[in-house]
Amino acid sequence: MLADIFNCLSDDDVYSDAEIKGCLLILLSELLRNLTLVENNSGDSNIIKDIINYCYSNYDSDISLQSMSDELHISQFYISRLFNKKLKISFNDYINSIRIQNACKMLKNSEKTITEIATSVGYNSVRTFDRCFLKIKGTTPKNYRIKALKKDRQETTSPIENIYF
Repeated sequence: MLADIFNCLSDDDVYSDAEIKGCLLILLSELLRNLTLVENNSGDSNIIKDIINYCYSNYDSDISLQSMSDELHISQFYISRLFNKKLKISFNDYINSIRIQNACKMLKNSEKTITEIATSVGYNSVRTFDRCFLKIKGTTPKNYRIKALKKDRQETTSPIENIYF
């Protein structure tokens, strides 16, 4: 094809321009036929950032795929697919992990009751909070707080105070 194109360039034939265009079209069609198309997801990273920011800003409310879809103007099915494909976690598991992470901070650093903490991180019931906490942390919120307080006391106690005469 390239040789034909170069031959046409040297010709002063009336049809050489049309022949060159035809050869270029054939060449391009051959190239396209042999190319492998790859899905371009460069826009996904910006969408994922928006989704994560939305989750962190709204984890303490009644968040759902539908509410996020409405707010970000993205299909809830596309959001769900991004969570599973890119983040390797379901939407609900992701929200629960953010909630439990923040609940752990509150259990260690505040005097709030477990019910108050459950409500403040977005759970409508203490039972659901306990179930999710146990699933993620392997212990109940109450036991987590007790262990955290014991550990905190041990770290603030001087080694000399533990020696008995």
